[in-house]
Amino acid sequence: NGRENALFGYLDRDGYRTYALESVDFDGEKATLFLKGKFGTERSRLELVPRASLAELAENIEISRLAAANRLAEAVNRAFPWTKLKRVFLGHSNGRFAHLVLEGGPLGEQGIVADVSGTLSPERLISAAVLWTERAASSRKNRLRKVFILAGMGKLSGVRRLHACLSPAFKEKIGVLSLKGAVDGETEDVSVKEMRSLTLDDLWKAKPPKISAVPDQGVGPLSGALSAIDPKRIDRLVARNGITLRFLGLPFARFRSLKEGERGWFGVESSKRIIDTGSAGELAELIDKLSEYRRHDSPNKQHLYYHARHEAWLESVLRRNIRRLDPGLILSPLYNQFRTARDRIDLLALRRDGRLAIIELKVALDNGMVFQAVDYWRRIELQRRAGVLAEARLFGIRKIADTPPLVYLAAPTTCFTSQTDTLAASVSNEIRIVRFELNEDWKRELKVLRVKG
Repeated sequence: NGRENALFGYLDRDGYRTYALESVDFDGEKATLFLKGKFGTERSRLELVPRASLAELAENIEISRLAAANRLAEAVNRAFPWTKLKRVFLGHSNGRFAHLVLEGGPLGEQGIVADVSGTLSPERLISAAVLWTERAASSRKNRLRKVFILAGMGKLSGVRRLHACLSPAFKEKIGVLSLKGAVDGETEDVSVKEMRSLTLDDLWKAKPPKISAVPDQGVGPLSGALSAIDPKRIDRLVARNGITLRFLGLPFARFRSLKEGERGWFGVESSKRIIDTGSAGELAELIDKLSEYRRHDSPNKQHLYYHARHEAWLESVLRRNIRRLDPGLILSPLYNQFRTARDRIDLLALRRDGRLAIIELKVALDNGMVFQAVDYWRRIELQRRAGVLAEARLFGIRKIADTPPLVYLAAPTTCFTSQTDTLAASVSNEIRIVRFELNEDWKRELKVLRVKG
């Protein structure tokens, strides 16, 4: 029936999208659509299934997570038979945390927090334990003597390293349990064991990752010309696989230096086009749209170019205004080229006194912010102590002081709550955290409203 000319369209935040419909399979329950995207370079498969209510989906997820929490409780009871399970419940906010309350043994009543969604990072697990500990301390009904974090092998090392960064008072209140085995079925093969607490000195025994500089590829004619179109909003990041141009933090073009010269691709979404004479008009149109929508007074704040990568947007603004945080800060011009591990620190700077400053950025409320920054601090301090940072000459000839780095948290003022204060207070005194509260309309003009810490 002329299927080769059929189109499938839907409305999203970017407007109306259209795909060529190549074929349709229907098995009586669901329809599978095979689609071809723009330029014929992107192919997708879309399944249309009968609609289920959000309430039904949420109920099924909650039941599944509660079942997982009860299987964890069985494993804990076998590991500590002198205790009695008093209560099992899910966290109030999203149900990803399981909370177990036990009683009996030398500690009396104790709590265990665990991930039953498989999505929580070590930073979020330890944040949950700290906040539960503080809630229990202020409650007349809840008399928890200690809270344990139950972590599987994939997250146990990260949890133990962050636990080492707690203050002595919180180390006494929070412990770590290891979980071996899967809890998605029978729990007989699951084992739980209490882990020894690490100290900060234990962390410095690790071998620090080396930093290898990325060769300077220089500015090619294409990337240089694009950067010059709007140098106040377009910045250039260098990595091993080439150069990325960003428009207020949003990557839109990538370049590689090849034997035959510089080659570039452009596009904000998954499909990319080669930069050549035939695509010059589309590239110009993309930059025009970025200029129109990625600005503080965008005519459509639901547009992808406005709402995507807000933290990268703040980072690009702060990079040009870093002295708003501290008049003496000097950003490393090279640090884009390095990684501490899998994650890239938002910004790394050096103060006039030679002390490093790790700058963690957020644009939305996030209880993981404090311990994300603490983990970055641990990684950088390990490299500083081993001389890796000095050897890499991140700040040219400037000397890095023989002092642990500072942690700067920079975010709009509504991102900081009493819970932020609780989490920051739980950290070792060796990790100094300074909080910079920014104005909510930082996209229009960046201002520091308050400094605390």
